[in-house]
Amino acid sequence: MKKIFDCACVFFRFSVLLFSFVMFVRVAFGDVALVLRCSDKTEAVVAEYKVIVTTDDDGDKVNHYYPVYSYKYKYVSYKSVSAFSDSSFHRAKEGTSLVIHINPDNPKEVYGSVNADFFIVIALIALPVVFVAYLFVLKKKNKKQKKETFD
Repeated sequence: MKKIFDCACVFFRFSVLLFSFVMFVRVAFGDVALVLRCSDKTEAVVAEYKVIVTTDDDGDKVNHYYPVYSYKYKYVSYKSVSAFSDSSFHRAKEGTSLVIHINPDNPKEVYGSVNADFFIVIALIALPVVFVAYLFVLKKKNKKQKKETFD
């Protein structure tokens, strides 16, 4: 019975590490890369919201509000959908002016300043901290097991 439990623990640890690594890579090369690409800023107006409805694990419908910004960049007018959605309690009203971040190589790729702040904190700080903490816990547990084996 102990061998089955040990195998399950090893499988669980491997799964958590693999999931953490995949999420870190996805964040590091996906959305965070977008944030890094969007290095220029300009003033924009929230023209409208594009609403995308998804279903969560419980089968409940969830609304995702993607702001559509109207702005000028280098004397050209654009209207683009943000790369990040606004939560229902952070949504700016239509017609609100705010600063957005723009990819200078592709001015239709934008996100609002408020949209990504929380996400960036989670991606750049929380995930690596959790991952490193988990590695320390594993190391401490392995050290304890080795000590018990030699005693």
